[in-house]
Amino acid sequence: MKEEKRRAMYNAYRDALSVHDACNLVAVLGAWDKASMSIFRFEGTPSTEAHKSHPVNILFLSKVSSLMGLSDPTINLFRDAFAACEAKVEELKEEKNGN
Repeated sequence: MKEEKRRAMYNAYRDALSVHDACNLVAVLGAWDKASMSIFRFEGTPSTEAHKSHPVNILFLSKVSSLMGLSDPTINLFRDAFAACEAKVEELKEEKNGN
């Protein structure tokens, strides 16, 4: 279970970082659904407030807003979420490598 959790969360954070090169709204929404369910299952974000403020969800929201042609007034929030996801990807990589 521990490796399943690490892999699922690594994928969620990595996908949130890489989604910003995407141009297909349906694919982005599908990836967001998968990442969001991993967060709910493995990180135990029980409240709506905790779930909606998770850095992975913020990055996906930013991309969906962009694909929908909406402006993103939360650029600072995006920057902080991006940095948090990058740090988590590195942490989970090191955990896999036993460091």
